Amino acid sequence: MRTKKTKAKSKFPAFPKPSSLDTPIDGSDQAKLQQAIQVVLQKTFGFKPTVRTLSYIMKRLDEFGYAENLEVLFQQIFTENRLQDFKTIFREVLNREAFENKNKRDIDVINAVNFALFEKIQGKRVAQEGLRSALRWRRERSRW
Repeated sequence: MRTKKTKAKSKFPAFPKPSSLDTPIDGSDQAKLQQAIQVVLQKTFGFKPTVRTLSYIMKRLDEFGYAENLEVLFQQIFTENRLQDFKTIFREVLNREAFENKNKRDIDVINAVNFALFEKIQGKRVAQEGLRSALRWRRERSRW
């Protein structure tokens, strides 16, 4: 039996190329960028993430081409509705509030950043199901 070949478009978006590949960031620019991200994250989530978490978030923003204009990025991505959706799903799956456990709040920030990026790029439904899946995996792993 033969399958019919189609010329359907890919369901996955074409991600923009990271800007840092075009113009390398020197050490002082990298430090300024990291400090700016830290300030925005502290305003958004109420605490300073660790250096490791900051490095991961910078990498994620750069992968999606969003490392250049942080003010606009966080105004567009970390909207009040999006953060509320994150907190609601987090509470439903893990039966606790996000960012309250000091030992786990950096992981919560990573989950929130990934959720916001995926919702912006892939849509609400995909981002919500991805978050639920990641949180269920996290819940199951913590039982060990």
